[in-house]
Amino acid sequence: VARRWITGGGSYQSVDEPVAFFALAGAARGTLRVRWPDGTTTVVEGVHGDQRLVVAKPPL
Repeated sequence: VARRWITGGGSYQSVDEPVAFFALAGAARGTLRVRWPDGTTTVVEGVHGDQRLVVAKPPL
């Protein structure tokens, strides 16, 4: 289990890119779970180590 916290905002006139990097061993596949501030969860199954994913919060 690996966790990364991504927060919005920042200091005055600054920009932080909301990116998190994770490593998977070998040819392993993993599951990505994103818990949004409102408590909803997005799950992406079968994630490969050589992927770049963009996960957006689904509309309510």
